[in-house]
Amino acid sequence: SFFSQFLLNSVSQAFREKDLDAKETEELLDALNRNTLVKTVNLWRNSLGYLGAMALSDFLATNNNIVSLNLENNNIDSSGAKLIAMALKKNDTHYPPDTG
Repeated sequence: SFFSQFLLNSVSQAFREKDLDAKETEELLDALNRNTLVKTVNLWRNSLGYLGAMALSDFLATNNNIVSLNLENNNIDSSGAKLIAMALKKNDTHYPPDTG
């Protein structure tokens, strides 16, 4: 896909102000799932909205590689934020181990 070209040998990827639509967001997340090198993704100001939050929640529920994700200024409402939070909670690799 288009995004696979950009995800070759970098630990950090910026897709700032690209106005990604739902299909492009899913293509990007699919490419990120196949690339274990990328750890940081900047999606600042892409107007992802609720549909983008849904795609991100599916991605974050299973992805073990991304450790930093910037979602500022993406028109994600409280419902979308809740989906993302539930996905992160489901995927315990994003939380530090419980020391008890």
